[in-house]
Amino acid sequence: MALYKNILSFSVARQARWVSFKIFSKAVAIKCGGDANVGYAWYGGSLDDLLEIVSAGFNGCKNHNANDDDGDKDECHGIGMPLFAANFSIDRHVLLCKVILGNVEAVPAGSKQSQPSSKQYDTGG
Repeated sequence: MALYKNILSFSVARQARWVSFKIFSKAVAIKCGGDANVGYAWYGGSLDDLLEIVSAGFNGCKNHNANDDDGDKDECHGIGMPLFAANFSIDRHVLLCKVILGNVEAVPAGSKQSQPSSKQYDTGG
């Protein structure tokens, strides 16, 4: 096992993403009555996926199959970035992410939903 920290001072692009995160967090907090519901979640994927995310950030939504790389069945909840609670146990390459959840909408397993169903919600979980 290895653990690495993404250092903000490494590049101007990373610093810009961090400033953007803080601005968006403030906007969601205003929309949600003062609480942006910021927390931590795991993103799991291949090592190449994680290296791309660290260097370029998350780029759009992905359509995830019901099977992961090992052929195990997972419940897919919509189309987007599948994140797991920070206390969830994952045994592959993972990236701990700071996330802005806002007002979370429940998305049932097998959903093709890729956006919140109304302006009341900010993310799905």
